[in-house]
Amino acid sequence: MRRKISILGGTGSVGTSTLDPVERYPDRFEVIALSAATNADALARAARRTGARLAVVADLNALPDLEARLAGTQC
Repeated sequence: MRRKISILGGTGSVGTSTLDPVERYPDRFEVIALSAATNADALARAARRTGARLAVVADLNALPDLEARLAGTQC
């Protein structure tokens, strides 16, 4: 059974450290949501790698960039 998780601050040092085992053991974890403050590029890459259902950026100015980077995905 896969554990469903959400990672807040997924582009920071703690978030990226958390993503490491999640990506190594995809049969154990399902990423439901990822968030970041402003780094739309890193957030989009992490969302694509993990298959996250939802990606949220706190800075509204970064939202268009995040949407463009995730265009064509289910995120």
